[in-house]
Amino acid sequence: MKNLQYLIIILGITLSHSLYAQNCRNYEKKCPSPPKEFKVSSLSKSFSLRKKQIVNIKLTLYADRTYFFSVDGKKSLGDIHFRIFENNEKRRILYDNAATNFSKTKMVYVKSTTNLIIEISAPSYFKDRVRECSGLLVAYKSNAE
Repeated sequence: MKNLQYLIIILGITLSHSLYAQNCRNYEKKCPSPPKEFKVSSLSKSFSLRKKQIVNIKLTLYADRTYFFSVDGKKSLGDIHFRIFENNEKRRILYDNAATNFSKTKMVYVKSTTNLIIEISAPSYFKDRVRECSGLLVAYKSNAE
């Protein structure tokens, strides 16, 4: 009987977590929109954040394109912090929105194909066990003629 109770509890926790994760679906659509000439990329993501969590998203960006990045999250998360890194041994920081008063958008021109990491967190969010929805919208336009 005890084993059955444990199984029901574990199943309940698993299902509630799965249902919550689905609530964040398509949250990237709430991010600031790109200019009209940009095409929204399938690289866009929705995810949940919790206290002290950092989400790293690896992207390959293609040559001769301008990329538009925007982030957003539930109001309770506060400012969304995002940084763009080179995806190599050096991991040099290319952009940090903390330097621009936590701007939600950034546009980047890519000269040659490159691999990047977008790091996203909510540094002023302090609820221990509560996850909140957030998203990253990626859009691009080709600069080739």
